[in-house]
Amino acid sequence: MVQIIDNGKAHTVVVERRKTVAVSREVQRPVQVSSPGPAGPPGAAGEQGPAGPAGQTEGSTFNLTAGETIHGRRVVLAAHGQIHHPDIHDVAHATQVVGVALQAGNAGTVLGVRTAGTMTDSGWAWAPGPIYCGDQGVLTQDPGATGWLLAIGRALDATTIDIDIDNPIVRS
Repeated sequence: MVQIIDNGKAHTVVVERRKTVAVSREVQRPVQVSSPGPAGPPGAAGEQGPAGPAGQTEGSTFNLTAGETIHGRRVVLAAHGQIHHPDIHDVAHATQVVGVALQAGNAGTVLGVRTAGTMTDSGWAWAPGPIYCGDQGVLTQDPGATGWLLAIGRALDATTIDIDIDNPIVRS
């Protein structure tokens, strides 16, 4: 299916989509919009791509520097080159969330942050369903009634969550 957008006005067009992140830009010329084309041809029989980095099989992980004491297994935001726990009553924090800290550490410590994919912790006892960012980054299944709302992902079982950060909802 192909759709032509008129050129009489500026339009915002999604030019790339990866999981929950969309990159868009305003255009002022005719734009042709279509669905992705067919997959390319497979490689030669038995041919494989290069191996991925060690320890990355469960999802995307980045090493970031703590700007304060960080508690492991809590949501963090990135600001000014450092990670912090978010305050759900500070609207600016709503769009700065980047993932979940894999371990605890003091300010200045480089910590692993899972930005997408699965995490497992034998101490968790989740019910299947959404996981939200609570105040100070606490993972919760209670969306609360105040502050901004951000789904971090979902519980796959009692001890495993799949991180897939959604767009925040700012509540008044």
